[in-house]
Amino acid sequence: MDVDWVLTFIAGCLVGYVVAKNT
Repeated sequence: MDVDWVLTFIAGCLVGYVVAKNT
């Protein structure tokens, strides 16, 4: 199973969450 897209998705969600929280 490829989990690369899962890691990328989670990373994107974390980045978006941090940006939204800091804005």
